[in-house]
Amino acid sequence: MAHSASRPLLVIDGDSFAHRAYHGLPKTIRRTGDKGGGAIVGFANYLIRLCTEEQPRAVVVGWDTLSAPNWRAEEFPPTRATGHTMMKSSTNSMSCRNLWPPAAS
Repeated sequence: MAHSASRPLLVIDGDSFAHRAYHGLPKTIRRTGDKGGGAIVGFANYLIRLCTEEQPRAVVVGWDTLSAPNWRAEEFPPTRATGHTMMKSSTNSMSCRNLWPPAAS
């Protein structure tokens, strides 16, 4: 394995990554309480694959806040009636994200 300084730093836009994972798997993947689980499975699969292929020295995942508007909401207002519904569904599917430690201040 290469010296850690020569290995890449893997930085992930967690919300974008999770949204892609949510839409990349069938909605039939369920977890406790009949909640969607596709985003969790897809996110984990993407992350494992990237770590295996890239052998990063570290992984950083950034998340938007749920309590305040983010740049996406301001820059790209919904263009379809279902825009908010899909985002709420993917957020619900990733509701276990509070298992990760909060970002450092």
